[in-house]
Amino acid sequence: MILMSIGYVILAGIMGIKWGLLNRMTGNIWVGLGDHLFNNTVAANMLHVVSSTGADEMQIVRIMAAQLISFVFVLILYRRK
Repeated sequence: MILMSIGYVILAGIMGIKWGLLNRMTGNIWVGLGDHLFNNTVAANMLHVVSSTGADEMQIVRIMAAQLISFVFVLILYRRK
């Protein structure tokens, strides 16, 4: 539970910075909302790994990896613009 909590705090910070960059690049919030929808669909909902206990114990790792890749991509685009 503590690891999940720390992961989600870091994740929220990364997502907030990324959405702020998207807002500055485009001038509207819809791109950030679209990014949120895309990442939730791909990283959180389309892939579930069930362990022997019947839970998706590594979900935070998968979501964190997807958000970091997305953040790096947005940061590169922001720097180029």
